[in-house]
Amino acid sequence: MSIWYIVISSILLAVSLILVTIILMQNKRSGISSTFTGMGGTVQQSFWEKNKSRSREGILEKYTKITGAVFVVLTLVLNIVK
Repeated sequence: MSIWYIVISSILLAVSLILVTIILMQNKRSGISSTFTGMGGTVQQSFWEKNKSRSREGILEKYTKITGAVFVVLTLVLNIVK
């Protein structure tokens, strides 16, 4: 094993733990139940939906996407280094 493989594996482990933590911190309320109750249709946008990017959930969603992309890139790099 090369030193790069060990370094990238360690970083990948840290990123995966961060990703799991960020995902568990999210509070998703939409799902199959909102389909039947009518909460997620073409209802007018509320103040909450317009300012979602500045809320806690919006920030966590952005960090989830970034961390997920880093995870995928590191996984691909790890396969190349191997």
